Amino acid sequence: MTSAKSFFNWIKEAERGHLTAFLSWSAFCIYCIIKITVLSVDTEYTFFGIGSTELLYICTGLGVALGFTEFFYLLQPKKLALYYSLPVTKTCIFWTRYLHGLFHFLLPLSLSMAILSIYQSSVDLTFYPYILSYTSKSILVYAGVFLLLYHVVICSVVLCGGLIPAALLSTGFLCYFHLLINHVFLPLSQNCFQTYYKSPLLESLYACLVPFEFCRTLCGTFLFDKTLVLTYTPAGSLLLTAAIWILLLFCLFALGQKKRKPEMAGKIFAFTLAERTTEILLTFLAGLLCTSFLFHITNVTQTNLGLAVLFSFICIAIVSFLLHLLLEALVQDSHRILLRRKMQPFLTGAAAVCTSCAFLAGASAYDSYFPQSEQVDSLSISIAGLDMDEDMYSEIMYGNSYATDKQLDLYRFSGEAKALGMSWLQSLIESKEASSRQPAYEEASYTTATVCYHLKNKKEHYRVYALSKEMFSSFSSVYETNEYKAIAYPVSNPDYLGDTSKDLFTWSDGITDIPLSLSSDDKKSLLDACSADVLQMKMESLSEDLPTGILTIESQKSGTATEILVYPFFTQTNALLQSIGIDTAKSIADYPIISIEIFTHYSVPNGYNGGVIRNVYETPEEIEAWKNRLVPEEFDVQPLLYPLSENPKVKIENKETNSYAEVKCRLKEYHKVN
Repeated sequence: MTSAKSFFNWIKEAERGHLTAFLSWSAFCIYCIIKITVLSVDTEYTFFGIGSTELLYICTGLGVALGFTEFFYLLQPKKLALYYSLPVTKTCIFWTRYLHGLFHFLLPLSLSMAILSIYQSSVDLTFYPYILSYTSKSILVYAGVFLLLYHVVICSVVLCGGLIPAALLSTGFLCYFHLLINHVFLPLSQNCFQTYYKSPLLESLYACLVPFEFCRTLCGTFLFDKTLVLTYTPAGSLLLTAAIWILLLFCLFALGQKKRKPEMAGKIFAFTLAERTTEILLTFLAGLLCTSFLFHITNVTQTNLGLAVLFSFICIAIVSFLLHLLLEALVQDSHRILLRRKMQPFLTGAAAVCTSCAFLAGASAYDSYFPQSEQVDSLSISIAGLDMDEDMYSEIMYGNSYATDKQLDLYRFSGEAKALGMSWLQSLIESKEASSRQPAYEEASYTTATVCYHLKNKKEHYRVYALSKEMFSSFSSVYETNEYKAIAYPVSNPDYLGDTSKDLFTWSDGITDIPLSLSSDDKKSLLDACSADVLQMKMESLSEDLPTGILTIESQKSGTATEILVYPFFTQTNALLQSIGIDTAKSIADYPIISIEIFTHYSVPNGYNGGVIRNVYETPEEIEAWKNRLVPEEFDVQPLLYPLSENPKVKIENKETNSYAEVKCRLKEYHKVN
């Protein structure tokens, strides 16, 4: 009975510290005012709960701030002695502080979510059906974010004896796995594995072990569509991960506060085990970081495996020993010697060496990985520069993985193209292994092929292979399958568009759009002709000709537009278009050109302006010299098979309206001009 009275009396005592209440209530009051103002203007892209980055920042900030304000007394020897002299147990003081901080977060969070949900439902009728589900889920996920950061800080304060060590340990909790995965494992994979593209395992570890990334995913801040945000429910694996993080940290500081001695306040660490664990983890990370960095700048792993192992061993040994000495010098007392725990840096360094050597030793097996065909459920292939425009090709060349991932999602095969693709990849890997044994005969890289093996056990393995020109040409066996063409050219399936009798057909030569007056039978015949031409098309034909025009079909039901590129070798399609009066051979050179403006780009040193030369050609002789090289930008769809250069702007006269149109173009190479 006495302990119960003391517990509630101590809650009243804790209430006298108003800093926690001020921080929390003022933050949510300001947030409410701002969100109400924004919601009165925009309810389509403004979210007060799930999907709100601002609320995520507030909850993470409050988790850190309230953790320090509530438990700062543990780091002050005088205040700690005063508190422990009172007729209240230290456990009672600790847990009242914990509940005090939690109460002053959950109450203003719940009230602000309720107020904002009521307000949005009054101004946005589409939100009304989600008022309860969206609000409750928002409170749940942001409370989880707060608890995660709150527990991280409490754990750091309990394990340390000073403010600066506690702050540094909190930073370590939040950043350690980010550094380990993004700056150690990822660079080592990229430098040791020549066929590395990405690893679903590393991505999963990063999403679960890096608190900020985990919180961002949990709160759905990566979503922008209103319907997706309002219906978003965190995956069960995310909720389980959040529960494990929160409970693990809870158990750690709950056990720590029982065993923590008051005289440890003011020290760097309150526990010897925490001190030793921190030294081991930091030494391990530092050794691997240094090795990863040196592997990256020297590229040593691709030249000599033995030298790489020796290099890794020396680097880790030096860094581990020096960092161990530094940490020991920081934490030692006067009665301790500097070189205590002599085996610790050697064992930690050995673990780091084994980790880096594991990447080197596994490089051959990783690069030669090829699953059995019966293990593969489907196969995704993306070849840089094939069936994409120049802009996408440039993004891939500059390392933008989004464009490649988009292609991998699109070009996923499970039938004939998968079987031929597996055979093509097997011959590619065998040729790579043969050339690695004879480096002098290795062919120069022409482009790259990124591959994803989707296995039947739901695992995914990504690889990227450098392709010679010969290996790229042999891909035609896959390219010319009906399965590949059904994806690259959906019109190859006549039933793809369904009923087109009421759809609008338009022909464009890159300059002029011409509506086509066609009957239902004519439309069907035209689509059948396109389908037949696509199915007969060979990959090598794409390196000989550019499209002459685009046939656009706009659906009258959905409003979507489907574009079909028409090539000169589409004999049936061109014959039908010519029969209705369309000049399919007409090019930009047949239009009255007023001027041609060409921009030539060149590299300049960093910090200098320039890099562009602008030339304008206006005389008939100059225009005659350039016009047959001009190609509308829309026709630059095969930058690998039919490369084009520069980006001129062409002014074309419209005599009927006495005006001109400006057209963005590309340039053919001289040897391609007829």
